[in-house]
Amino acid sequence: MTWSDFAGYFSDLVAMSCLAALAIYGWKLIAPQRFHDRFAGIALGLAFLGSGGALFGGLALGETPAWALFCWPLLGMFWWLESEFGTRILGMVAALATVAAQFFFPWDTAVPGTAVWATLTATGAILAGSFLTFALATWLLAGLYRFSSALNSRKTARFFVMNQPIVAELAYRLNTWALPFAVFAGATAAFGLAASQVPLPACVALLLACGCSAAYAVRARGQSAGVAVQLVWLLAGGLLLAWGYVALGLAVPLKAA
Repeated sequence: MTWSDFAGYFSDLVAMSCLAALAIYGWKLIAPQRFHDRFAGIALGLAFLGSGGALFGGLALGETPAWALFCWPLLGMFWWLESEFGTRILGMVAALATVAAQFFFPWDTAVPGTAVWATLTATGAILAGSFLTFALATWLLAGLYRFSSALNSRKTARFFVMNQPIVAELAYRLNTWALPFAVFAGATAAFGLAASQVPLPACVALLLACGCSAAYAVRARGQSAGVAVQLVWLLAGGLLLAWGYVALGLAVPLKAA
């Protein structure tokens, strides 16, 4: 068996764990109980360990799976934020973002390790996308809070700690983590373009994504900026990063072609 086979097993473990967590959170939204949090925590803990095993195993062997580099920081950030805010539902967003990332990054696609600038660009872009995707997905909770009775009815509200200001703060902090990696990815992409290691579309996409992340950081703290204006910058940054992944050969569309 090769390392890619073991990485595939880790990928399956993470996918099944996150799908189980989504099912548990769905159950909690229908019939909330406190013990649901423990089951979801176990599932997300297994996903965190599985993605960490794939990431650090890949780093040791020189074949780092792109999905593991994306998912492990995302799940680690979930545990950190949940320990501070205690929302009791943020794990649903983390699990959803992790499953989406595994569909986007094939399990056998590794971070390029042959060219220095290409490696640095891909690493920075993946880390920036991890936090930016989590920030964007977090806004789903604002919609759930507004339109679902599970978060605001008298019967079930005591099982969740969530409102729109908390969502905005979570998204702002996650984008703050994404911004330095986006700047790093844009800078290394420019150097990589000069060294013929990074294609022009990837360089343009990453530089624009960096600008969108910076614009969100400014507008999210602006008193006159509405939610829709903030989300435009966040969504644009996420889409540009996805374009960058495709141009770098990390994502499904280019690999399938």
